[in-house]
Amino acid sequence: MEHPCERCGRRFDSLITIDYAHSSVQYTEIMGAPYTGTDHLCLECARTVLDMSSKDIVSDDRKQTRDAEYMAATLRSRIALSVVSTVLEVFGYEVYPYTMENQLGAVLRQVRQKDTAAPFRKLGGSPDLFVLDREPGEGRFVEVLDAEVPDESRIWLSHFWLSSLRERWPESVLVVFCTPSMNIFAKTAGDLHLEAFPVEVSPLTGRFHCALDPRRDLGPPEAVFKRIDPRRHYILTKRLRAAVLRSASLPR
Repeated sequence: MEHPCERCGRRFDSLITIDYAHSSVQYTEIMGAPYTGTDHLCLECARTVLDMSSKDIVSDDRKQTRDAEYMAATLRSRIALSVVSTVLEVFGYEVYPYTMENQLGAVLRQVRQKDTAAPFRKLGGSPDLFVLDREPGEGRFVEVLDAEVPDESRIWLSHFWLSSLRERWPESVLVVFCTPSMNIFAKTAGDLHLEAFPVEVSPLTGRFHCALDPRRDLGPPEAVFKRIDPRRHYILTKRLRAAVLRSASLPR
């Protein structure tokens, strides 16, 4: 689909986005104030407005896209972790952060020797949470994974990532948080039958991943966390979803 350049009016397959991160030379000269709008311009007009080479503009546009995608993925991950933690705490579990990946990221990148790297890789891929059920004295590691899927009958997860989790942390519980529904599914990593999952191209990433039916291949969270009451969990999920949607629609 072609889109019109908002400066010259010609139509192009793709346009360059100029937003708050940039200032328009012409606008600033005329108005005496920084440019505060968002324009979608062709490459030629973007060069004129920004006084940059085509190569620099394309490079900068790609960097902005990568940064935006990274921030969106980080936000989804944090929401998933927060919602899962809240659900477990509401039903009487004590939840503690466990992962050391963020704290040891710089250190892990320095480890190159194959024979000594295994412990560091295991720390780097450690589960997100430690969940304690105090009455029976049971503790579980929990790995939270967000999955952006419109249809929960099928989700796509990396075979390499799943096999690594099963091999290194078989006792941990994999919790998949689905957006936008905010439903969660759970299963012990050691019980994942990866050989039974078909491998196909994910429509979201374009890469070969394991295809799972979360209801069949994972199951509801109460199957693992016995304190969770399905009816109360359903009501809680509706309240949490409404709260997240309200916060997302707040005026800037």
